[in-house]
Amino acid sequence: MTLLEFVNDALMAIFFFVIGLEIKQEVLVGELSSVRKALLPVIAACGGMVVPVLVYVLICNGQPELRGAVIPMATDIAFALAVIGVLEKRVPLSLRIFLTALAVVDDIGGIIIIALFYSSDISFELLLISVFILGALYYAGKMRVNKTFFYYVGGFLVWILFVESGIHPTIAGVLVAFTIPARPVIKLDEFSEEMIEYLQMLDYTEVKHTDKASVLTSSQIQILNNVHRLADRTISSLQMIADKLHPVVYFLILPLFAFVNAGVAFGDIELNTLAGIPLAILPDYLLGNQWVSSCSRMRLSVCGSW
Repeated sequence: MTLLEFVNDALMAIFFFVIGLEIKQEVLVGELSSVRKALLPVIAACGGMVVPVLVYVLICNGQPELRGAVIPMATDIAFALAVIGVLEKRVPLSLRIFLTALAVVDDIGGIIIIALFYSSDISFELLLISVFILGALYYAGKMRVNKTFFYYVGGFLVWILFVESGIHPTIAGVLVAFTIPARPVIKLDEFSEEMIEYLQMLDYTEVKHTDKASVLTSSQIQILNNVHRLADRTISSLQMIADKLHPVVYFLILPLFAFVNAGVAFGDIELNTLAGIPLAILPDYLLGNQWVSSCSRMRLSVCGSW
């Protein structure tokens, strides 16, 4: 792969994997868990995708320009989420929830378009193997397998198979994310009860320590190791993986994606070259962003009235 292909097909698969984790979490317990909660971000995302495409088609209604109709469809919400991830608590909670749900729906639409129109020469044999691996990952999640390394390896294999089968590899990231279990092996109340028992078993008087070192007994080491394993099993694989990958996505993958895809050449530009596709894309982004902005203000006003 070239650097551009590596970023767009490999690193962005990790981004879509994290988005897939957020999709699953939102569907289970978040803004997409009911029709009522999901309605406004769904309307905002659909309007932000459909309206720019319609405007593009009205301006560029001939071939081959018409093939670029999906270019203004993306709202670039990923970068907005990256900024929110950096600011964290400085952004109002209602706005963070709305934008996250909006990004989820927007990415679902983008993934469907990628699957339908940007995948060619499909190898169904490799695709069948990847489906088998996805089924194994899903079954492992049902069996409470909580080893993140297992899902990393399975996801990497699925990604390779998607690359070789002709399906856009970013879709593999979302599908693998849907197989990650969102339910921990041990509930938090059970963890608290067992922690109390372990703390009662620790004998603090047996610790040998000086200003330079501290030596625990073998029984104390065993108890602390059990506590560590217990804590790991109290966090679901979904949240554990998402927590580890969020900084990588926001501070490395997205900036790198923006950098390598910003290769704009200004040579031999004439006024007549700006009248076609560029003229069609510019108002699309403006109208799409206004649609999303209006829905965001509506959400904030509704939350304020509540």
